[in-house]
Amino acid sequence: MASRLQDVLLRGTSAARPAATDVAKGTLYYSTDTSTTDQSDGTVWSTYADGGGGGGGSSSSVARLAAPFFPEQEEIVYEPQIPIPGPAGPAGSAAVVRRQITVVIDGAGSAITTGNKGYLSLPVSGTWKKWRLLSIDGTGPATAGSIVIDVWKDTYANYPPTVADTITASAKPTLSAVNKNEDSTLTGWTTTFTAGDILGFNIDSATTVTKVALVLEFE
Repeated sequence: MASRLQDVLLRGTSAARPAATDVAKGTLYYSTDTSTTDQSDGTVWSTYADGGGGGGGSSSSVARLAAPFFPEQEEIVYEPQIPIPGPAGPAGSAAVVRRQITVVIDGAGSAITTGNKGYLSLPVSGTWKKWRLLSIDGTGPATAGSIVIDVWKDTYANYPPTVADTITASAKPTLSAVNKNEDSTLTGWTTTFTAGDILGFNIDSATTVTKVALVLEFE
Protein backbone atom coordinates (compact mmCIF):
# COMPACT_ATOMS: atom_id res chain seq x y z
CA MET A 1 0.00 0.00 0.00
CA ALA A 2 1.36 3.43 -0.92
CA SER A 3 2.30 5.57 2.08
CA ARG A 4 0.48 8.81 2.79
CA LEU A 5 1.92 12.01 4.28
CA GLN A 6 -0.04 11.69 7.50
CA ASP A 7 1.19 8.11 7.94
CA VAL A 8 4.81 9.23 8.48
CA LEU A 9 4.32 12.33 10.65
CA LEU A 10 4.26 11.94 14.44
CA ARG A 11 4.36 14.53 17.20
CA GLY A 12 4.59 14.59 20.98
CA THR A 13 7.10 15.19 23.75
CA SER A 14 10.68 13.99 23.47
CA ALA A 15 10.03 11.45 26.23
CA ALA A 16 7.08 9.99 24.32
CA ARG A 17 9.00 9.45 21.09
CA PRO A 18 8.95 5.74 20.10
CA ALA A 19 12.07 3.78 19.33
CA ALA A 20 13.35 4.30 15.78
CA THR A 21 13.08 0.56 15.20
CA ASP A 22 9.34 0.65 16.00
CA VAL A 23 8.37 2.99 13.15
CA ALA A 24 8.70 2.88 9.40
CA LYS A 25 11.94 4.06 7.82
CA GLY A 26 11.60 7.74 6.94
CA THR A 27 9.12 8.54 9.72
CA LEU A 28 9.38 12.11 11.04
CA TYR A 29 8.83 12.94 14.73
CA TYR A 30 8.25 16.53 15.92
CA SER A 31 9.13 17.04 19.61
CA THR A 32 6.74 19.64 21.01
CA ASP A 33 8.88 20.43 24.05
CA THR A 34 12.09 21.11 22.07
CA SER A 35 10.61 22.28 18.73
CA THR A 36 12.86 19.89 16.83
CA THR A 37 12.18 17.23 14.21
CA ASP A 38 14.01 13.90 13.86
CA GLN A 39 13.83 11.24 11.16
CA SER A 40 14.12 7.47 11.61
CA ASP A 41 16.33 5.41 9.32
CA GLY A 42 14.77 2.27 10.76
CA THR A 43 17.49 1.91 13.38
CA VAL A 44 18.21 5.30 14.99
CA TRP A 45 16.74 8.81 15.07
CA SER A 46 18.72 11.66 13.52
CA THR A 47 18.09 15.38 13.12
CA TYR A 48 15.90 16.17 10.12
CA ALA A 49 17.44 19.02 8.12
CA ASP A 50 14.11 20.68 7.26
CA GLY A 51 12.57 20.13 10.68
CA GLY A 52 12.76 23.69 11.95
CA GLY A 53 13.46 24.52 15.57
CA GLY A 54 13.36 27.21 18.21
CA GLY A 55 14.44 30.77 17.71
CA GLY A 56 12.43 31.51 14.59
CA GLY A 57 12.94 28.22 12.72
CA SER A 58 10.92 27.25 9.69
CA SER A 59 8.69 24.62 11.31
CA SER A 60 5.13 24.86 10.01
CA SER A 61 3.45 22.53 12.49
CA VAL A 62 1.08 25.31 13.54
CA ALA A 63 -0.51 27.90 11.27
CA ARG A 64 -1.58 31.07 13.06
CA LEU A 65 -4.08 33.73 12.11
CA ALA A 66 -3.78 36.82 14.29
CA ALA A 67 -5.10 40.41 14.44
CA PRO A 68 -6.25 42.39 12.53
CA PHE A 69 -8.24 39.33 11.43
CA PHE A 70 -9.49 39.11 15.03
CA PRO A 71 -10.65 42.51 16.30
CA GLU A 72 -10.41 41.45 19.96
CA GLN A 73 -6.74 40.46 19.50
CA GLU A 74 -7.74 36.87 20.00
CA GLU A 75 -5.94 34.14 18.15
CA ILE A 76 -7.11 30.94 16.49
CA VAL A 77 -4.61 28.18 15.78
CA TYR A 78 -5.18 25.28 13.43
CA GLU A 79 -3.17 22.17 14.26
CA PRO A 80 -2.36 19.61 11.55
CA GLN A 81 -4.54 16.55 11.12
CA ILE A 82 -3.21 13.80 13.38
CA PRO A 83 -4.00 10.15 12.57
CA ILE A 84 -5.72 8.32 15.42
CA PRO A 85 -5.83 4.52 15.01
CA GLY A 86 -9.43 3.37 14.84
CA PRO A 87 -10.85 -0.07 15.60
CA ALA A 88 -9.96 -2.88 13.24
CA GLY A 89 -12.70 -4.04 10.87
CA PRO A 90 -13.72 -7.61 10.05
CA ALA A 91 -11.03 -10.10 9.11
CA GLY A 92 -9.46 -9.14 5.80
CA SER A 93 -10.54 -5.50 5.95
CA ALA A 94 -8.37 -2.45 6.59
CA ALA A 95 -8.40 -0.70 9.96
CA VAL A 96 -10.30 2.57 10.10
CA VAL A 97 -8.04 5.61 10.40
CA ARG A 98 -9.51 8.43 12.48
CA ARG A 99 -8.07 11.92 12.14
CA GLN A 100 -8.57 15.15 14.00
CA ILE A 101 -8.50 18.90 13.56
CA THR A 102 -7.61 21.03 16.59
CA VAL A 103 -8.76 24.64 16.77
CA VAL A 104 -7.25 26.79 19.56
CA ILE A 105 -9.06 29.99 20.49
CA ASP A 106 -6.89 32.27 22.62
CA GLY A 107 -8.06 35.39 24.44
CA ALA A 108 -4.41 36.46 24.93
CA GLY A 109 -4.71 36.36 28.72
CA SER A 110 -8.21 37.81 28.88
CA ALA A 111 -11.55 36.03 28.97
CA ILE A 112 -12.59 34.89 25.51
CA THR A 113 -15.22 37.15 23.96
CA THR A 114 -18.29 36.19 21.95
CA GLY A 115 -18.51 36.30 18.17
CA ASN A 116 -16.94 34.80 15.08
CA LYS A 117 -13.33 33.70 15.58
CA GLY A 118 -12.33 32.60 12.08
CA TYR A 119 -12.59 30.03 9.31
CA LEU A 120 -10.93 26.79 8.25
CA SER A 121 -10.91 25.10 4.82
CA LEU A 122 -11.33 21.32 4.87
CA PRO A 123 -8.89 19.54 2.49
CA VAL A 124 -10.65 16.14 2.53
CA SER A 125 -14.14 14.66 2.76
CA GLY A 126 -15.25 12.79 5.87
CA THR A 127 -17.70 12.23 8.70
CA TRP A 128 -17.51 13.87 12.13
CA LYS A 129 -17.28 11.32 14.97
CA LYS A 130 -16.52 13.24 18.15
CA TRP A 131 -15.68 16.60 19.68
CA ARG A 132 -13.53 17.26 22.71
CA LEU A 133 -13.21 20.69 24.34
CA LEU A 134 -10.37 21.54 26.74
CA SER A 135 -9.52 24.62 28.78
CA ILE A 136 -5.79 25.20 28.23
CA ASP A 137 -5.14 28.62 29.77
CA GLY A 138 -1.58 27.67 30.67
CA THR A 139 -1.53 29.31 34.12
CA GLY A 140 -1.29 26.05 36.04
CA PRO A 141 -4.17 23.61 36.41
CA ALA A 142 -6.58 24.30 33.55
CA THR A 143 -9.16 26.81 34.72
CA ALA A 144 -12.75 25.60 34.96
CA GLY A 145 -15.18 27.86 33.17
CA SER A 146 -18.01 27.98 30.68
CA ILE A 147 -18.06 28.39 26.92
CA VAL A 148 -20.36 27.44 24.04
CA ILE A 149 -18.92 27.12 20.53
CA ASP A 150 -21.08 26.92 17.41
CA VAL A 151 -19.57 25.38 14.26
CA TRP A 152 -20.77 26.53 10.85
CA LYS A 153 -20.12 24.86 7.47
CA ASP A 154 -20.74 25.90 3.88
CA THR A 155 -19.26 25.36 0.44
CA TYR A 156 -16.39 27.40 -0.91
CA ALA A 157 -18.80 28.94 -3.44
CA ASN A 158 -20.98 30.23 -0.58
CA TYR A 159 -18.12 31.46 1.65
CA PRO A 160 -18.34 32.68 4.36
CA PRO A 161 -20.57 30.34 6.38
CA THR A 162 -23.04 31.99 8.76
CA VAL A 163 -25.18 30.97 11.71
CA ALA A 164 -27.74 29.66 9.21
CA ASP A 165 -25.12 27.03 8.27
CA THR A 166 -24.65 25.60 11.77
CA ILE A 167 -23.86 21.87 11.88
CA THR A 168 -24.19 21.41 15.64
CA ALA A 169 -27.97 21.75 16.26
CA SER A 170 -28.42 21.95 20.04
CA ALA A 171 -25.38 19.75 20.79
CA LYS A 172 -22.76 22.51 20.57
CA PRO A 173 -19.27 21.97 22.01
CA THR A 174 -19.69 23.24 25.57
CA LEU A 175 -17.93 23.67 28.89
CA SER A 176 -20.20 24.36 31.87
CA ALA A 177 -18.14 25.30 34.94
CA VAL A 178 -15.63 22.54 34.05
CA ASN A 179 -12.25 22.42 32.31
CA LYS A 180 -13.00 19.59 29.87
CA ASN A 181 -15.90 17.95 28.02
CA GLU A 182 -16.49 15.67 25.04
CA ASP A 183 -19.31 14.10 23.03
CA SER A 184 -19.36 11.27 20.49
CA THR A 185 -23.15 11.07 20.08
CA LEU A 186 -23.39 14.34 18.10
CA THR A 187 -27.18 14.45 18.37
CA GLY A 188 -28.64 16.49 15.52
CA TRP A 189 -25.28 17.24 13.92
CA THR A 190 -24.77 17.44 10.17
CA THR A 191 -21.89 14.98 10.32
CA THR A 192 -20.78 14.70 6.69
CA PHE A 193 -18.54 17.17 4.90
CA THR A 194 -16.83 17.46 1.52
CA ALA A 195 -13.30 18.46 0.57
CA GLY A 196 -13.26 22.21 0.05
CA ASP A 197 -16.02 22.97 2.56
CA ILE A 198 -15.35 25.89 4.91
CA LEU A 199 -15.85 25.75 8.69
CA GLY A 200 -16.58 28.81 10.80
CA PHE A 201 -16.22 28.99 14.60
CA ASN A 202 -18.48 31.27 16.64
CA ILE A 203 -18.42 31.80 20.41
CA ASP A 204 -22.03 32.00 21.60
CA SER A 205 -21.06 32.63 25.23
CA ALA A 206 -18.00 32.40 27.46
CA THR A 207 -17.13 32.94 31.13
CA THR A 208 -13.71 32.81 32.81
CA VAL A 209 -11.85 30.70 30.23
CA THR A 210 -9.04 32.49 28.41
CA LYS A 211 -7.86 29.77 26.03
CA VAL A 212 -9.52 26.60 24.77
CA ALA A 213 -8.77 23.81 22.31
CA LEU A 214 -11.63 22.31 20.27
CA VAL A 215 -10.71 18.92 18.84
CA LEU A 216 -12.92 17.58 16.03
CA GLU A 217 -12.38 13.90 15.19
CA PHE A 218 -13.46 12.48 11.83
CA GLU A 219 -13.11 9.46 9.58
